[in-house]
Amino acid sequence: MLRERLAKASFWVLVLGANLTFFPMFFLGYDGMPRRVADYEPRLGDLNLLSSIGAGVIAIGVLMVLANLVVSLRRREPAGDDPWGAQTLEWWTSSPPPEHNFERPLPQITSHAPLLDLREHEEEVRERRVEVPA
Repeated sequence: MLRERLAKASFWVLVLGANLTFFPMFFLGYDGMPRRVADYEPRLGDLNLLSSIGAGVIAIGVLMVLANLVVSLRRREPAGDDPWGAQTLEWWTSSPPPEHNFERPLPQITSHAPLLDLREHEEEVRERRVEVPA
């Protein structure tokens, strides 16, 4: 699994870089700068510099994502059967799945999120000692 802390940091660096890159371009276009030009008026230089810095920040964010991938590949941690606490049946089986997908009986399906229902019921059982249906 990827390292969550590094993934969150790279996400925010990419968000910052995207905003630094593309938000100034709105003002540049509003000020009359045409697209795809090799040179531009000197009065537009500061916002173009800011956009260029933003592109560099995006590059740093991409390098952070790649570093996260390399670190995660070198120091592998098993994800487990359901690392996200998902709500749908494909996460009820083990990982990797057995030959016929499910080794144990499926939970009772009463909604679109059967695993969430099962977890909530198990929590109720722990808290209130509710009778468990067979």
